[in-house]
Amino acid sequence: MNIIGDVFKELYSMFMADAALSGAILALVAAIAAVDGLGLDHRIGGAALIAGCLAIIVVVTAREARRRGGG
Repeated sequence: MNIIGDVFKELYSMFMADAALSGAILALVAAIAAVDGLGLDHRIGGAALIAGCLAIIVVVTAREARRRGGG
């Protein structure tokens, strides 16, 4: 049971290391899922997910670089 507990602790710390990143991705997925219910073409939803995830990664990376004094 100790190994299972260690795995869950590691998963928790992995997602909570940057709560803003996790929250932004969850919000993006929820928004796309809500829009998908309107009968949107799945290719448009997929493209929106890719574009949104890339935008989130750029914003979070730039924020972290500024915080660390690298840019």
